Formats: sequence, structure tokens, C-alpha cells
Amino acid sequence: MMVDHEGGAWSIRGCRASARARVALSIVSEDLTAQAITQVTGLEPTDSWSRGDLRTHPRMRHLGPHAFTRWTSCPEGDLPGEFEDKLARLLQLTEPAAARIRALADTCDVSILVGDQGYTSQMWGLPIEAQDVARIAAPGAALAVDLHAPGPALP
Repeated sequence: MMVDHEGGAWSIRGCRASARARVALSIVSEDLTAQAITQVTGLEPTDSWSRGDLRTHPRMRHLGPHAFTRWTSCPEGDLPGEFEDKLARLLQLTEPAAARIRALADTCDVSILVGDQGYTSQMWGLPIEAQDVARIAAPGAALAVDLHAPGPALP
């Protein structure tokens, strides 16, 4: 919040609300299990399911078992924080496994997934440093960004 103090009185000049960012490594396979992906990468997922596993969400159970495997590492989850800090943390954790992840990229869909939920008329950019572009490419990952501005305009 930006405030002024003039003539003994306080006034609000404006405010800035951080977007809610989610940054995750996602590996999707039609052949490997989540356990096999964990073994190859040497990383623990924050969420995963394997092809054939029953869906756990009550509204999705009628769709039957999962048709593919999804393995996700989202170390910062929905905690407050800036996109670039969350990206840096994910890359720091996954960089030692980049070659092992790249080995999966021929048969799996490997992506850095970004979900950024801002506010109407209050969307900011997603800065990605040159060295981070190289770090994203090292494991053969694509970059997928979803931007959402569902809320009301901020005053």
C-alpha cells in the first residue's frame, strides 16, 4: 500500500497486490508409472498419479481410471511469492536432475507449468532471466503459461 503523509494527515495513494503464482515441473507419460519417473529423475513429486489409477476427486470418479501418468513437482505450491522467486526455486531443485529429466523428454511431455492469477487491470509481466531460459531448456522442458485475471478491478 502506498500512503502519503502531508499536513498531519494520511492519505492512500494506491496499492499493489501480488498475483498468485504457481510454478511446477510436470512430466506426463502414457507408458511410465509415477514411481518409474521418480526413480529416473531422483526427485520426489509433490503430486502424482499413474495410468490406471482410480481418480480420487469425487466429481471425476465417473470418468474412470486415469488414462495417463502425471508426475508434478511444485515445491512452493500456493504459498505467497513472486513468480521469479518460485521459478528460481524450482530450477534450483531440478537442475541437478536435468540430464535425467532430458532422458525422459523423448517419450514424455516435460513442461514447466506456470499459473499466474492476477487481478483485472492489475496484471504484471513474468520476467524470465536469460540464464533461466537456458535452465528451463536444459532438461528439455517446454514452458506453458496460463494467465488468469478473474477478480474485480482494484481501485
